[in-house]
Parts: sequence; structure tokens; C-alpha cells
Amino acid sequence: IMISNHYPMTYSHEQGWLVLGFVMMAGVMIRQFFVLRHSGKQNWTLPAISVALLIAMLIYLMPTPVEVDASVSISDAQIQEVINARCVSCHAARPTQAGFAAAPLGLLLETQDQVRNSAANIARVVATRYMPIGNLTQMTDAERELVATWYALNSPE
Repeated sequence: IMISNHYPMTYSHEQGWLVLGFVMMAGVMIRQFFVLRHSGKQNWTLPAISVALLIAMLIYLMPTPVEVDASVSISDAQIQEVINARCVSCHAARPTQAGFAAAPLGLLLETQDQVRNSAANIARVVATRYMPIGNLTQMTDAERELVATWYALNSPE
């Protein structure tokens, strides 16, 4: 299903099969709406139910906010260790990951300054499981939590 290429939260969720079912049901109802419409009938209930299903699915898939314990301290060095292990193979001046001649989007994550400057983006793509792409580098849930907590502790918001 093509949506999974763009929204990894649909296939990386522990209930991915359920998500796939919701997307397929919504697609079937939308298709049926257009089949009926081309035959001169309109049943607006079908797209309404489809939209409701998709909204419910998105709410269900939303990452949960990180509960931050203010007494916890996560150093930039700890985060850099995770970034080096899971991200730098692609996001380097000279990527070591096969298939990459340059860092995707020109985003370099080799230094702590580069990581700090991209902190919001890193936290977002790690929380939504968009990166590492296909979890190619096997980032663990504990590492994802560490990144989320680090960002929550250091974000200006």
C-alpha cells in the first residue's frame, strides 16, 4: 500500500495490521462513492465515514507526549552516541551507507552543534518513526525515548 512509504507511523505501529485495515476500508468506501456517483447516485455517507475512520486512525497513531522528569539529565554526548550509531551512516559529509553519495537533504549530524541545530526535526522524525528510514540501523524504542526526553528537556517551548 503506497501510503506506508510516506507515513511510517502506519507500518511501524505495533497495531500496523489494524491501521492497514482502516486505510483499506476508507479506500473501499471512497471508491464505492465514486462508482455510485458515476452511475448517477450520490451517497455522502460513504466519504463521511471514510473521513471519520481516517481521523480516528490519525488520533490513535499520534505519538504520546513525553513525561519529563526534571531531575533527569541527558548530555549532548549521550545523544551524539545514539546519533552516531543510528543516523551518521547517512547524515555525514561522506556517508558510509550504501546508496548515499551525499547526506539526505544536506543534513549533517556529525557534530553536537549540528545535532543541536536540528534538534526539533530530529525529535519529530524519530518520534514518528520516519527515521531511520525503514529502521535500517535498528534504532531501539529506548533510544527513541532518550531522544524525545533530551529534546523535551532542552526545547525552548
